[in-house]
Amino acid sequence: MTRRALVALAGVAALGGAASGCGADRPRTRAVVLRMASADPRGIAHDPAVAFFMHRVAQLSHGRLRIALDERWGADGTPHEAELLRAVARGGALGWAHTRAFGDIGVSSFDALDVPMLVDRASVEAALVRSGLARRMLRGVRSVGLEPLALLAGPLAHPVGTIAPLRAARDFADRPFGVRPSPVAELAARALRARPRPMTYDNVNLLYLNVVNRPRPPAAFEDDLDSVFFDRARGQCGPPKCDVLRPWVTTNVTLWPRAAVIVANPRRLRRLTTRQRGRVGAAAAAAVRYSITVADQDRQLAPELCTAGIRFTTASRAAVASLRRAWRPVFSRLEGRPSTRSMIRRLVALRARAPRSAAVPPCNPPLRSPERSRGVRSPLPDGVYRLMITASDLRRTRADSTDQPGTVTLTLRHGRWRIVITEPGRYTEEGTYAGTPLRTAWDENSFVSIVVDRGGGLTFHVARAGELPGARARYASHRWRRIAG
Repeated sequence: MTRRALVALAGVAALGGAASGCGADRPRTRAVVLRMASADPRGIAHDPAVAFFMHRVAQLSHGRLRIALDERWGADGTPHEAELLRAVARGGALGWAHTRAFGDIGVSSFDALDVPMLVDRASVEAALVRSGLARRMLRGVRSVGLEPLALLAGPLAHPVGTIAPLRAARDFADRPFGVRPSPVAELAARALRARPRPMTYDNVNLLYLNVVNRPRPPAAFEDDLDSVFFDRARGQCGPPKCDVLRPWVTTNVTLWPRAAVIVANPRRLRRLTTRQRGRVGAAAAAAVRYSITVADQDRQLAPELCTAGIRFTTASRAAVASLRRAWRPVFSRLEGRPSTRSMIRRLVALRARAPRSAAVPPCNPPLRSPERSRGVRSPLPDGVYRLMITASDLRRTRADSTDQPGTVTLTLRHGRWRIVITEPGRYTEEGTYAGTPLRTAWDENSFVSIVVDRGGGLTFHVARAGELPGARARYASHRWRRIAG
């Protein structure tokens, strides 16, 4: 996320907080609170347009209508988006999911978005979400008992090689290719003669480890630059073998956009007043416009990810042409369906008019010592933070049986962390951290996303726990309160 986007989002959050505080804007009646289901295990800070929607609802209603986040759908580290959508259809109030997830519940109106290299730059996606085609795609959601509120622009997915660059069609042949669930994405993988695999944290871990532990060729998976930082796996092995586990991203090959949809349960929506529904709709429209400003982050993220050990490469014109030839049968098959054919043709027309994007420069950072976290120097505020872990927290996060409830004190100082757990006894851990708050390497095998609130407290989202026992209970149970500088 750019600094400008973070400042804009923080400003909206501040307005939302002010709307529910003291003074003239204070609600005179009890606020209506709607729960919105979310499945991103990294936290809503990585979904700025969704967060904007939540804050905008509170702002427009002066705090009388609010949205509370329900993050249980990603609590175990894996996004359960299809289950989330079914739960909203059964009676939940609101939810959001990537367009890919709707195929799992029988909605095919977003299939054209998964055609490889069709929506290949942010300007095309921006034109799409502003167009009538977006409204047409959204109408398909109603067939499964959901009311669509917004189609949000999202980051672009690129091919990622586990230990070597993958540029031309031949580079993918006979290799595992991790893709998020989608019939179209699986067709695209098979058209390259690759072997599609479900794209999950655990499966990506296996793609890396199979290369390290056995003489296997490099595997591939799809990812956007915000996610690749978390989705790469370090495995349970040390140097020198694990030094090769630095992914290669082919930046000038865009597979498809990771657009998202905000949905509501139509029955729950009808329970709101006309004014409340109008404010939800206005907030959704504003979120669409905001999503365009924050979706294209590749160039901003590239320097940070490069210093964290992720490598960038580009495909030659001949290599890109080989990919387009390999994917022609995917176009042909989808154009056999009249509704999808017309959507593809509309997207082709939008693409022809959309301006080009600036390229992400290649990057092949040198190997660094694996004993310390890699990345840019963290701007997290130094200080001492504390929280309490209860037995309920341990049960909910399925912590190791050896973990005990107690007081946990975290000290951050110049890229080094130290935790002291006061239980029956005293236990201490320490390590290093690096990166920006939303993409922090916490030691070498763990990746977390941290939100610093206006009160100086910290909220952790553990994307990968690595070898830290009880990490989800210890770090992500509650807000860390700042107790000293």
